[in-house]
This record gives sequence, structure tokens and C-alpha cells, in this order.
Amino acid sequence: MFDPKSFESEYLNGVFHGKGKEYYLNTNLKFEGEFFNGKWWNGKLFDYFSDETYELKNGNGYLKIYNNEDLEFEGDFLNCEKNGKGKEYFCNVLIFEGGFLNGKRNGFGKLYNDYGQLVYEGHFSNNEKNGIGKLYDINRNIYYKDEFLFGKMNGKGKYYYPNGILEYEGEFIYDKPNGQGKFYDEHGRLRYKGEFLMEIKIGKGKNIMKMEI
Repeated sequence: MFDPKSFESEYLNGVFHGKGKEYYLNTNLKFEGEFFNGKWWNGKLFDYFSDETYELKNGNGYLKIYNNEDLEFEGDFLNCEKNGKGKEYFCNVLIFEGGFLNGKRNGFGKLYNDYGQLVYEGHFSNNEKNGIGKLYDINRNIYYKDEFLFGKMNGKGKYYYPNGILEYEGEFIYDKPNGQGKFYDEHGRLRYKGEFLMEIKIGKGKNIMKMEI
């Protein structure tokens, strides 16, 4: 629920519509101008300390949006939504940079953890990892690459050991090896090829005997 003290605005059908103002908790102006169906439309957006202003015309512009002192988003707006290129932040730490469509992550982008470390780069659709991408561990090594669906490793892909050696290549579903695949040891030697069901070897398959060298 919003704090009614943080807004001064005209209403239409129960939402902000028309001229109005929005304030931060420190009572500084956040937005001054015109609302349209509850969203900023025409006017000026201010940062928490009122040091910078950003212009919005007919719901369009380049904005920096703050949650009080913390920067939440900077990038392109179209029709009052994130559209185009932008960056999202959590507690002033960059957590995403890339494309947006109708307010959601869409197209190519990079995802970071709360410490600013890259954890994924690739394609997004409707805020989810969808398409071709790469996952990174805390040491910035790739541990999975290729296909994603609805945020999960899904389709054909490759999984790697921390030393960068291929561990598994084949089919995935819901982040698990599923279908035809090949498993390798940490020296890159093939150890098994055949069928998997949710990471378990099943059906027809062939274990490759260990050969000492």
C-alpha cells in the first residue's frame, strides 16, 4: 500500500490521473507533472537529494528511478514502461543490464548477483532466461552454456567442471541431464554415453572402462 502523504494528485476511476506530485520519505519531490492511469506521463523526475532531474514526455524518456536513496533503474522508457536498453540495481549494486520490452527483461542481457558478480549472460524473454546463454560460477568460469527455457537449462547444452573441462554434453530438462548425453571425467575422458532420466542413467547406454595412462 502507498502512503497517501507521499502523493498529491487528481484521480480518475480510483487511480492517479491528471496533475500531481509524488514525494520521497524525506519529503523531497520525486515526481512533479501529469499522471496517466496511475503512471508518470509528463513531467520531471527527481533523485532522492533533488540534485538531478529527468524529463518525461508522453510516457517517454531516459530516466533514473530511485527507491529513496537507492538507485533502482536507469534506462529508456516508452509508454511508461521499461523499453529499450537499461540497467537494474539492488541496494545500488548492478544486478541486470540489457534489453527490456514492456517493462520486462527481453533480448540479450547480463545478470549479476547481489555482489555484482556476473552469473549469466544470454537471451531473456518475459524476465526469464530463454534461448542461448551461459552460466558462470563465483570464479567467473563458465559451468553451463547453450539452451534455456523458462529460466532453466533446457534443450541441448554442455556442463563443465570447475577446471573448465567438459563434464557432460547432451540434452537437459529442468536443469537436469535428460535424454541422450555423454559424461566425461575431470581429465576429459569419455566415461559414459547413452540415456539419462533426470540425471540418472537409464535404458540403453555404454560405460567406458577406465584406461590408465
